[in-house]
Amino acid sequence: MEDEITIDLDILSVIRVIIKKIWIVLYVGVICAIGLDTFYIVTYQPEYQTSSQFLVTVKENATYNTWTTIISTQEMAEKFSYLLSSSVMAKEVADNLNFDTLPGVIETSVLDESSIVTVNVKADSPINAYNIMNNLISSYSDVSMHMDEDAILEPLDEIRLPVTPSNHLNSRRNLLIGFAVGAVVSMGLIILYELLKDDIKTEKHVEKKLDISLFGTLYEEKRGYLKFRKKRNILINDITTGFEYVENIKTIRSKLEHYLTTNKMKSVLITSTLENEGKSTLAVNLALSFSKTGAKVLLVDMDLKKPSLHKILTLDQSKIMSLEQTLENKKYQQAIFKNIWGIDVIVNDKTFIDSELLLENIDLNDLFNELKKHYDYIIVDSAPVLAGEDTAILSSKIDATLFVTRQNYGKVRYINDAIDLIKDTGGNLIGCILTRCFKLPFTKMVNYGHYHNYYGNHYRKLFKESQEEIKKSQGDLNG
Repeated sequence: MEDEITIDLDILSVIRVIIKKIWIVLYVGVICAIGLDTFYIVTYQPEYQTSSQFLVTVKENATYNTWTTIISTQEMAEKFSYLLSSSVMAKEVADNLNFDTLPGVIETSVLDESSIVTVNVKADSPINAYNIMNNLISSYSDVSMHMDEDAILEPLDEIRLPVTPSNHLNSRRNLLIGFAVGAVVSMGLIILYELLKDDIKTEKHVEKKLDISLFGTLYEEKRGYLKFRKKRNILINDITTGFEYVENIKTIRSKLEHYLTTNKMKSVLITSTLENEGKSTLAVNLALSFSKTGAKVLLVDMDLKKPSLHKILTLDQSKIMSLEQTLENKKYQQAIFKNIWGIDVIVNDKTFIDSELLLENIDLNDLFNELKKHYDYIIVDSAPVLAGEDTAILSSKIDATLFVTRQNYGKVRYINDAIDLIKDTGGNLIGCILTRCFKLPFTKMVNYGHYHNYYGNHYRKLFKESQEEIKKSQGDLNG
């Protein structure tokens, strides 16, 4: 069973990379198609062919009975076929046409169990093919003096001057072959590269390759017609966001809420190995999901390398207080944007070169202890771990850390280095969120069907139980 699942997941990885890189496959296929067709056009040499058939018979004065005649003519046909295609005949015809070598090819064959000889002449021009055939017929008697004089060749059809080349240039076939070869080879190389690349391809790879457990999965969200427009963040309060994505956020939030409540914690850090793995989007969505439960939530942008929460939340930059002054002067309440989509926010729009020095000069314990007095949950977005030491410093001061990894993105050794860095500095790493995970469209439909069946059966069961209780109560009253 385990092997079957692994194979299915590997197939999904292959399908995903083919879909993602299909433009490369098409591009290489088109180039190869044009290249192959161009090669054939440049190297094309037209070839003209004329054919004629001859019947081998015996002379009238030859002394053969019927059966002997049939056998003899069949044997003589083989001899004439050999003679007509021999080098001796080719030299004779070339000499007669004043060529050093014959400007063509003579091919002969004998029809099975007959005395009919077919002669094909191929040459680089129609006139050469015609002249060779004519001269061949007139010259064969000169070189056949040593053969049986009782056998003769009788032509069955007239010699025709070829009009069109026999080797037509088939551009359509060349284009199809070139495209197929280019597409197959490029697809094979892409799949091979993808399989050899040391990254996280499946949910099982998180458990097998990383020093961390899988906390949750966010499948790749398609925006339909919106994907061709300006890039938009995927937020759960956006009506265009898919149902499955919203439900996955709820699942992660519920699991995180249970962990924090059980361990009497309030703050959680969201980080990743590299940028563009989806950590900031996850931080916002978790804060929004917590707020929908009635909890008081604070979202803090502590990404001191490349802050982005103010962009995601579309805040007025002119009203953003300097994070440096906020931290040093402890003006926490003055820096908070109140009730942004139901959550409070502290943002930053400045990049700090010496971010580690800034964090070392402030009392982070005092900062988070003060904020915990006013909020149920504090979600902190930080810089990628490999961008500097500030994330490791923050993780040691915050209750729990969620690590975000994007499917088919960062190398495993870099991800494990980032995980080890957080653990070595005392961070409480509780799990990994795998983002941008690929799933086939029909599997989503199956899952939706599963949810529908589950809820449908659940409500049908409740309805049936309620009807039974009503009947029972009515029976008691009648009694």
